[in-house]
Amino acid sequence: MHKCVGVRHAMTAERLGADIVEVVGFEAAGHPGKDPIGSFVLFPQAVDAVKLPVVAAGGIGDARGVVAAFALGAEGVCLGTVFMATQECPIHPNLKQRLIEARETDTMLTFYSKGDPMRALRNPLTIQIQEMEEKGATMQDIIAVIGGGKGRHAAAVGEADWTILSIGQVVAQIHDVPTVKELVDRIMDEVTDVQERLSNTLSGRG
Repeated sequence: MHKCVGVRHAMTAERLGADIVEVVGFEAAGHPGKDPIGSFVLFPQAVDAVKLPVVAAGGIGDARGVVAAFALGAEGVCLGTVFMATQECPIHPNLKQRLIEARETDTMLTFYSKGDPMRALRNPLTIQIQEMEEKGATMQDIIAVIGGGKGRHAAAVGEADWTILSIGQVVAQIHDVPTVKELVDRIMDEVTDVQERLSNTLSGRG
């Protein structure tokens, strides 16, 4: 399975022999690419462009997102941010609490000027990095600020303001810290409810 941030990348992955492509919308955590193409636009275009199974990622955090991804043609989904706020995830409880408090506007892109932007929690550190980039800082300049284990230490002690916490815009859908099983069971149970509501709506019964 190859991660792709655009239709052309999915087509290239198919040509080079990938079995599955994971297509990542711009809302996603981590590295969503430089083209600001949202999931609702990107998923169906990728499905139309390749014959491979498409796994949808980016902006999916609950049953509604799962059903929407399948409606857009995906054959699988990938959820990331919501699993960071599970009991099994080995990050500090303070960071999980910050995820619960965060809204969809509380992420930003860092390292955009370096050609591989990363979506992360908006905090004093990521704002500082962005300001450095705007002033023409080199990667070495930025590493001097974040390197040397500083971010790792901040994450370990739960200093959410001074670590680069990679999260997607879907963080706004996090409201508690369930177990992984509870989260998966909840999503699957709600998928049935969403399907029933859609059926009623499309048939005129809703």
